[in-house]
Amino acid sequence: MVDSRESEDAGESPLENYTPNRPTLDKFKKNPLVPAGALLTAIVLAGGITAFQRGNVIWSQRMMRARVAAQGATLLILAASVGAFRGGPSPQSTK
Repeated sequence: MVDSRESEDAGESPLENYTPNRPTLDKFKKNPLVPAGALLTAIVLAGGITAFQRGNVIWSQRMMRARVAAQGATLLILAASVGAFRGGPSPQSTK
């Protein structure tokens, strides 16, 4: 286990490059498919609601089915990425 004081002595500050949105942006860079899937789900949802408001029931149902598919794909990608990232070496396991 690495002592936090050791990293400070080496000139590495854990907050050196920190900005409020930095952790979120780092996660997006590691796995860009999850936010893309969430955005696709939101777009399809908005399209389905718009079709429903216009009275096009058939198109609205198709869009809602597409939303469920996009949502399911996003969850599968999320689950796969969690499994992939867990398999790698953790920073705490260095000796």
